[in-house]
Amino acid sequence: MEQPETGELTLHEVSERLGVHYNTVYRYVRRGRLNARRVGGEWRVSTDDLARFGQDQPKRGKRGAKSWELHQQRLFDRLIEGDVEGSWEVVTGALDSGAEPTDLHLRLLGPTMSEIGERWAAGSLDIADEHRASAVTNLLLGRLSTHTRRRGRRRGRVVLGAAPGDHHSLPVAMMADVLRGHGFVASDLGADVPPPSFGHSVRDADQLLAAALYAGAPDNDEQVRASVAAIRESAADGVGIIVGGRGIDGAEHAEALGADAFATTGQHVVELVEEMAEKRKANAA
Repeated sequence: MEQPETGELTLHEVSERLGVHYNTVYRYVRRGRLNARRVGGEWRVSTDDLARFGQDQPKRGKRGAKSWELHQQRLFDRLIEGDVEGSWEVVTGALDSGAEPTDLHLRLLGPTMSEIGERWAAGSLDIADEHRASAVTNLLLGRLSTHTRRRGRRRGRVVLGAAPGDHHSLPVAMMADVLRGHGFVASDLGADVPPPSFGHSVRDADQLLAAALYAGAPDNDEQVRASVAAIRESAADGVGIIVGGRGIDGAEHAEALGADAFATTGQHVVELVEEMAEKRKANAA
């Protein structure tokens, strides 16, 4: 078997050095952007080629708001047209320019679908446009699922779902993918989940850290409160309850509904769950 040369790295080692997902590095190699050679059953990248590649790439985390706005506008146009492959090209273009897989949910797919929803609510888009865009986005999420998986030990479980009367499953699915990308097990219950089903899902759930409830529908406090109560009654002590969405006015509103925390954004959900995981770890020590 051919042996790797001195100064060569595996794709996993490259991903660690670049600070990106393994699948991102693999895509660089398959598309010819990063030179590599086969050694046995593995790709190997020379340190010299990696250095040259790094010089040509934008610094990670330096992508400005204008860059994301450009991707969002391009994706908006493709989603409205129902163009699956064109939409996927926008997504892969963002990945190739250095975006992390979870960035796509939080800074591309989520904001773009929010814009489409707002324009539908304002009457400038037909419901058919919104449904067509949602269908394409569901397909994109399926393709992205392999990119958001994180290797290694799982860090705990989060149960997610939309409140009764809320028929939007996309925000829940995107949030579940983001949490998986950060090493958590995400149990996605989807849209319009009855309170007893929330209770059933958290009862005796293995390594449960939190339940995250999406409340996008307005004037739905009774159902949200009932769902929070069902979770509280069935979950083990110490399990946090997070609520968020346009149906929640703020932290005081969330607290009045019985929740432990109000999430303002998808990134905030991740931060809250991270805090809960660290607290659980500290208590167990």
